Amino acid sequence: MPSPSIIPDSTLAAISSLLQETAKTPKPLTVEQLLIRERNVLRTMLRNGHSHDDIALVFVHNQLTVSGQTVEAVLARLGKKKGVKTKQGDTLAEEALTVSHDAAGAIAAEWKRLSTIRKGLTRQELVAAMQDDIQAALEVGYTYADIAALLTTKGIKIAASSLQRYHRVAKQPANASESPKALNTKPSGDESETQTAQPPSSRPAPSRFKSPTNLLDEEFIND
Repeated sequence: MPSPSIIPDSTLAAISSLLQETAKTPKPLTVEQLLIRERNVLRTMLRNGHSHDDIALVFVHNQLTVSGQTVEAVLARLGKKKGVKTKQGDTLAEEALTVSHDAAGAIAAEWKRLSTIRKGLTRQELVAAMQDDIQAALEVGYTYADIAALLTTKGIKIAASSLQRYHRVAKQPANASESPKALNTKPSGDESETQTAQPPSSRPAPSRFKSPTNLLDEEFIND
């Protein structure tokens, strides 16, 4: 009787054939594994204004029912983010769903495409878009701190100093249209009339002793 530690040659051939057949099909991933593998792309999506629901929607388009809550739970564990509480029964079933190799490739490609698209405005762009509303609030006595606190109630966290800086920058293009140089070089009506009324060639040469008539002429020219 052969020793149990010795593997027959026939078994070796069968195992080799099984592995070769298995290698023809890539191993499917779970939803959790795919989220972990693509975590850098997903973080870029979030930074560009996409939500966890936007990420989950790509699963749905590929016939997989995955919620934004599941996406958030997995990414929160990766980032060790505190304060995100999820019950195991709420997300574990979805995290364990199998994603075929082809579906995983399609989902990852769509995430990568979406990661290059910004969704929404930056804080500075938001302030620029609301500059008239902000100015109106300032003119009736509200401060930048008051407005910043109001924005916080809508989920937009911004320091009062940043709000003030962004608002001033947003107003600059309108103020820059009339520069001091442009104002100083613009001829006045009196200067224009003086130039047309008396060309330089017809002006009398200045004399050493100024008569009242010469003084009046000089004042007219200088005006």
